Amino acid sequence: MYVHYLHLQREEKHEELLEDLRSRRGVLHDSSKRCVFVDLGAGRADTLRVFLRERDAKFSYDYPIPYWAHYTTCEIYLFEANPRFTADLRRAESLYRSRGFNVTVFPEHACTDYDGIATLYLDEKNKDNDYWLTSCHNKATSLYSQGRPINVTAIDIASWLAASFKPEDYVLVKMDIEKAEFFVLPRMVEVHADTVVDTLMVELHPYDFADEQIAKGWKAIEELSKTILIPYYDSFA
Repeated sequence: MYVHYLHLQREEKHEELLEDLRSRRGVLHDSSKRCVFVDLGAGRADTLRVFLRERDAKFSYDYPIPYWAHYTTCEIYLFEANPRFTADLRRAESLYRSRGFNVTVFPEHACTDYDGIATLYLDEKNKDNDYWLTSCHNKATSLYSQGRPINVTAIDIASWLAASFKPEDYVLVKMDIEKAEFFVLPRMVEVHADTVVDTLMVELHPYDFADEQIAKGWKAIEELSKTILIPYYDSFA
């Protein structure tokens, strides 16, 4: 019994030390540096809850941040094309801002390689999977022929990243944009977004367009991986 008591004491002390380290991480960093989480393909803000380690999050994943930062003090930007999720994103923005988090949402914005208007093909059948076939690049095959086209704002997300942050910042990008990654990744190389992005968690999707575009995408990944950490990633969402 006494040995068990000592073991519990050691565990409690260990947890106290860990909590002390966690609380000090955000204080130790240079305020001129920014810790940033950019979620491309944010859906209903599911990954936001995962990043903030909410107990009721859809899945669990420990997104990497530097030793000098703390996830509670990072700037968070959410981009989502599907208007079905606009209300959820607005509610999440309001809720987390009221709790002191720096959250900004960009609903009905399709992340691509140009600014302007994009045609989004809506998946209106796969409710159980949060309409996951919705994409700007799903017109080509019969598998996606049910998609109803609508217009949304297109954003050159690579240029936005390059213009918004500095090399000394820590920028973590999660990219789950339903095939648009094969257009965005080459654009990141073109505008030198690799000078500001530190970690890229990109989910690659089955493709059905020209082999030339796919080759550009893979070549871009190879080039970006020289300076950006690009681990294997599946959003689990």
